[in-house]
Amino acid sequence: MKNNNIIERLIMSIILSPDLDVERIDNLTGALGLLFRIVTSPEHEGIASRHFPLLVQAILTDPEGTAQRLINYQSQYWIDPEQDHRRLEPLRQAPITAKNLAQVLATISQVTGVQVINQ
Repeated sequence: MKNNNIIERLIMSIILSPDLDVERIDNLTGALGLLFRIVTSPEHEGIASRHFPLLVQAILTDPEGTAQRLINYQSQYWIDPEQDHRRLEPLRQAPITAKNLAQVLATISQVTGVQVINQ
């Protein structure tokens, strides 16, 4: 139940942000949805924590602060929400397989800007 509360706090902080338009909110929550699908998938156990250790730790320890850093990243002028949408769309409903895992990880990284969490 505690993890659901963490996810709810993270997502609600993003959804309620006045700093993002609907498309950027959709892209960011979509990328996080992919991350959560990896985290909860038994066949992908440990992949999220290996590829995004600081992002996972930040979400668990400070979901609202992490949401704000993700919002700040998505708010940057050079972020192209249409390109992010094009990258995300085919992955949203597709199963995550060994064949597309690298693309899923790259998309999560691109949309969330995980490098900002490393700071």
